[in-house]
Amino acid sequence: MKKYYPSFYDKFSCLCDACPDTCCAKWEIVVDEEALIKYNGINGEFGEKLRQSLFRDEDGDYLFKLDNGRCPFLNKHNLCDIHINLGKEYTCDVCRQHPDFVEEYDDFTEICPSLSCPETVRLIFDASCDEQPYPEISTDSDDYVLQLLAKGRNRAFEILRNQMSYKQKLEKLCCLATEIQKEIASFQYECNADFSFLQSVEFCRNELEILTDEWKTILVCTVHKKDIRVEENKLNVLLSYYIYRYFLKAVNDCDIVTTLRFILFSVWLCEQLYLCSDYSFEEITRLYSKEIEHNTDNIEKIYTFLRSV
Repeated sequence: MKKYYPSFYDKFSCLCDACPDTCCAKWEIVVDEEALIKYNGINGEFGEKLRQSLFRDEDGDYLFKLDNGRCPFLNKHNLCDIHINLGKEYTCDVCRQHPDFVEEYDDFTEICPSLSCPETVRLIFDASCDEQPYPEISTDSDDYVLQLLAKGRNRAFEILRNQMSYKQKLEKLCCLATEIQKEIASFQYECNADFSFLQSVEFCRNELEILTDEWKTILVCTVHKKDIRVEENKLNVLLSYYIYRYFLKAVNDCDIVTTLRFILFSVWLCEQLYLCSDYSFEEITRLYSKEIEHNTDNIEKIYTFLRSV
C-alpha cells in the first residue's frame, strides 16, 4: 500500500522539553491493549504506579488519570517518565503516533503531522510560498467517489498554485466542490464561503467543548483589534493544510460541499480570531487545531452547524 507524506515530514523532530507547549497535558491519554499487557508485566514501584494511574471510562477504554490536567508520567521537565524508565516502545500508541494524523483509504495511506504541534506550525509556515508541500495522488480504488475526490483535490492544489487573488481562489474552490457534488449526485446544492463572525464565535463558545483557557479567552473577544490583514500567503498555507487533511474524508458521507465549507470555515475563523486577539496568526491556528482537530465531537458539531447556515 502506498504511503503519502508532506514534503516537510522528514524534517520534523519533537522539541521535547524545549517545546513551548506539551501534548501530554489537557488531553486524556487512551492506553491501547498492547501497552496494557506490557504495563501489567512491569514489576516494582514504577509498575505499581502504572497500574494505579489507570482507570476505565464508560466506553470501556483505559486511560491515565490526569494530575492537575497533566499526564501522571509527565515530569517537571515536561519529559515522559515511561519513555525515560522503560523506553519508547513502552509508550502507548497514541503517544508514539502523535502528532501524526493517519488516514487509510482503499489503496493508500496519508500521514500528516497536526497543526496542534508547535514544531509542525513552524515547518508549515516556514515553507517557501512557491512550494507545494502536499503530494498529488492517484488511486486504483474501485470507489468512484474516492476517485472523484482524489482528482478534485489535485485540481484544488492547482487552484492554490495559481497567481489569482485569494478571494478568487475561494470562488474557484467553491465552484469545484459544487461540480464534484453534482457528479456524486447525493446532494444537489452549491458551495459558498459565507459565514457570520458573531454567530460562529457564539456557536464555538457555547456549543463546542473547550480544552484550554487560552481558547476560551480568545472566543470572548469579538472586536477587531488589528488594522492589518493576514498575508495571503499565510492563508494559502493554512488552506493547503486543511485541504490535504480533510478533502478526501468526504468519501465517508459523500458530502464534499460541507467538507469544503469546514475547510474554508477553519481558515476564515482563524483569520478573524487573529484580528480580535493579541496572539499571532500561527498561534491561533495551533490553538484552533488543538481544540478542534483532536475532538471528533467538535468536528461533527461544526459540520452540523455549517449545514444549517
